[in-house]
Amino acid sequence: MNTLIKNAYILTMDDKDTVYENGAVAVEGEKISYVGRVEGLPVDFHPTRTIDACGSVVMPGFVNAHTHLAMTLLRGYGSDMNLQDWLENKMWPAEDKLIDGYCYWGSMLGIAEMIRTGTTAFLDMYFFMEETARAVEETGIRAVLSRGITGRTPGYKKALGEAEALHRGYNNTADGRLTVMLGPHAEYTCDEQSIRQVVELGHRLGCGMHVHIQETVPETKGCFERYGMSPVAWFDSMGLFSCHTVAAHCVTASDEDIALLAERRVHVAHNPGSNMKLASGIAPVDRMLKTGINVALGTDGPSSNNNLDMLEETRLAALCAKVRENNPTVIDAKTALAMATANGARALGIDTKCGSIETGKNADIIMFEASSPAMHPRIDMLSNIVYSAGSSDIAMTMVNGKILMEKGIINGIDLERVYYETDKIAAAICG
Repeated sequence: MNTLIKNAYILTMDDKDTVYENGAVAVEGEKISYVGRVEGLPVDFHPTRTIDACGSVVMPGFVNAHTHLAMTLLRGYGSDMNLQDWLENKMWPAEDKLIDGYCYWGSMLGIAEMIRTGTTAFLDMYFFMEETARAVEETGIRAVLSRGITGRTPGYKKALGEAEALHRGYNNTADGRLTVMLGPHAEYTCDEQSIRQVVELGHRLGCGMHVHIQETVPETKGCFERYGMSPVAWFDSMGLFSCHTVAAHCVTASDEDIALLAERRVHVAHNPGSNMKLASGIAPVDRMLKTGINVALGTDGPSSNNNLDMLEETRLAALCAKVRENNPTVIDAKTALAMATANGARALGIDTKCGSIETGKNADIIMFEASSPAMHPRIDMLSNIVYSAGSSDIAMTMVNGKILMEKGIINGIDLERVYYETDKIAAAICG
C-alpha cells in the first residue's frame, strides 16, 4: 500500500532538525520514498490512500528505550515503596507465579497502550519472551527483546539458554521489526562468572546488551563494598561494554562514571518517571549529553511508572533536568524530543530503520491532531508537543508503513479480550 500524508507540519528529527511547514511524506510499502514540501512531491507517485493532515504535526514515532512490558499485569501492585522493598516483597514473589500464557496477554496490553500513545518501537527485558515476540509479530509494532538474566539465582543456566534460543529463533524476524539483545539484569543480581558468560555469548551471537546500572544509592554503595568500584567500572572490568550496551538509569553516575560511559560509547536510557516514583533520584543527563553520551528515554516497567506514555516521559525529562541543575535552559524541548525519538533508535541499534523521517527509512510515523487546543497558538509547534500536548492528541500511529492506530482506534487488537484476560491473570497473581 502506498500512502501520502500531505499539508503537514513535519518535524523530521533528522541530523539537521529539518522542519517542513507545508510538507508531504510519501510512503511506498514499508519505506519513506519522499519527504519535503508538498510542491516537490514526485509526479509519478500514485498513492493508494491520501491523508490530508490539515496542518497536523507529523513526526517519527517514539522509541521506548527501556521497559518491562508484561509488567502491565502488575500495574498498581506495590505502589509508594522504595525500589528494593518493592522488588523483594512485591515484584519478585508475584513474578514467581507467572506461567505460560500470562506474558502474552500482558504484552498485548502494553503494546496496545504504546500504539495508542505514539510509541512505534521499544526495548524490553522480561521473562517468557517468546510470548512477547508473538505479540510483536501479531500487532505490527517494532521491538528489541531481551530475556532478563539474573546470575545469582538457581535458574541462571536456564535463563542463559533461553536468551540464546530467543536470539536464534527471533532475531531479524517479523519483517525485520523484531531483533534481540541479551539482558543481564544488574550488578546486584549477577556475579563475575555469569557476566563473563553473558559477554562471551554476546560476542558469539554478535548482539548487544540491555542492563540496569546505578539506579539507586544503595545499589552503588553495595557494589563499592563488594568490589571497591562503581557498577559502571565493574561492568567495564567484566568486558560488558565491549558489546553495544544500553544502560538503564545511571542515576548515581559520577563524573568518572560518565567519562567511562562516554569512552566506551555506552547508550544510556533515562527513566525520569520511574526514578521519581521510586525516589531513586534524577540522573545527571545534562552532564552525560555534554560528554557526548547518547541518552535515550524509557518508561521502565508499567508497575513502577505506572504507564507507557513516552510523551509524558519526554516532558518529565526536560523538567527534571531543569530542576536538578537549577537551570531552565538545560534539556530544551528539541533535545528532549530527540532523546525520545532519534536517540532511542540509535540506542536500540535500529537508527538506519527509524527514529527520523528521511527518505529510505521505514515509515514509523505518528501524527498529532491539529485541532487540539493544546496545539494552539502555533508559535512554536515543537514546544507545543513537549510542553502542552497530551498523548490523547495523537491521531495516528504508523509502523513499517502500516497504520496501527487512527483516531483512537487500534487496528488488529481485541481490546475487550485483552482486558478480560489481563484482569483475570492479575487477580490470580496478586490475589
